[in-house]
Order: sequence, then C-alpha cells, then structure tokens
Amino acid sequence: MKKIALFVSALLICGMANAQYFCTKNGTELHYVNYDEVGQSVSNVTTTIKNVTNEDGKTLADYYSKTVTTKTKNNTSYSLTQWSYDGNNTVCTEDLMYELYIASDSDPDKYGPTAKAALQEEMKFDGDNSFTLSDNAKAGESMPDRSYKLILNMLKNEINIS
Repeated sequence: MKKIALFVSALLICGMANAQYFCTKNGTELHYVNYDEVGQSVSNVTTTIKNVTNEDGKTLADYYSKTVTTKTKNNTSYSLTQWSYDGNNTVCTEDLMYELYIASDSDPDKYGPTAKAALQEEMKFDGDNSFTLSDNAKAGESMPDRSYKLILNMLKNEINIS
C-alpha cells in the first residue's frame, strides 16, 4: 500500500511541477567532459550561470561557457547561451556574437546590447536561432522551424533548424 501511495504522490508532483529545463542559481558552475568513440577526452566545458532574473513573469539566465579542446592549437572557445521560461515554454538562444566579441580580444565585462548590435550589423546576422521546449509537448509533436543567416570569414552561411 505504501508503494502505491508513494507512486500516486510522485505522479501528482510530476504533473504539477513546471518543466523548466535550465539551472537558475547564480554562480553555479557546470562541468562537462566530452569523449570520443574510444573513450578519450576531446574537450572540457565549464559553464557558469549568471544574471538570473525574473522579469515580467519570465525567469531568465545566461550560461557563459568556456570550451577547451584537447590536441589542437587555439583550443579555447567561448559561448553565451540565454535561457528563459514563461511558465509554459523554455526558450534557448545561443548568442552567436559573443564568441566573435571574445575572439577579438575585447573585454568580456563590456559585452552588452551595443556590442552585440554592432557585431550583428557587421556579420549581417538575420533570423532566429532559438529553440522552444513546451511544457505540454507530446510524443510526435515538432518544434517550430528556425533559420538564420550571417556572413562569417567572408562566407555567407544560411542555417535552417528543423
């Protein structure tokens, strides 16, 4: 009887819980190690959660990541991923301009909307590279398609996310 009561309680809690797919504790560090098919480490990623806020009923958080790839020159890259949750949907967007900003030896503490807008203009960025995870998603449902364009290293890139 205790097992049935515990199972029913767990189902009710899961049904009432919000599906928020990201950590929201400022300063949390997440560490990942990626391995190749023979089990050797190919990269180490350290992600720090910053700028967690609640605005207009949305929870927002920035994930700053540093990736160190083993066995290559110029093996360190940086990324910024922005997460939001409105009570129904979790939205994840990688800030594609952040890595370019850091690669230009600019001060990471001075990165903001002005620097991002200038880089978007320079790279001719256009589109939406976010993806949305719905709380009420069911098997077989698809996520909305996204596409974006940018010019990187004099090459025009068109990316479609389906």
